[in-house]
Amino acid sequence: MADADPLKGRNLAYALHFYAGTHKQDLRDKADIALKKGAPLFVSEWGSVNADGNGGVHREETLRWQDYLRKNCLSQAQWDSPQYAGKDNLRQQTAIWQAMLMAA
Repeated sequence: MADADPLKGRNLAYALHFYAGTHKQDLRDKADIALKKGAPLFVSEWGSVNADGNGGVHREETLRWQDYLRKNCLSQAQWDSPQYAGKDNLRQQTAIWQAMLMAA
């Protein structure tokens, strides 16, 4: 893990990527370790399907991730590209976003 040998310098942050169908509690546990050591994290890529872009939307795991990000005040950017239409596409995730907004 990057936090085991932290970078020296100013204005640095570590990027965390997750895909809800592939990355679960074990990755959140690693992020917890990094946060406890003071590592700044930014979730610079995430999606609700598998890391390979296939499979359906993993709604419950996406909601777990969103709860985790909110609880730890982590900023995020979701991956979406017209090239992957029909895979990890925001249109497929409307119900998830609505649920997250209602929970906020």
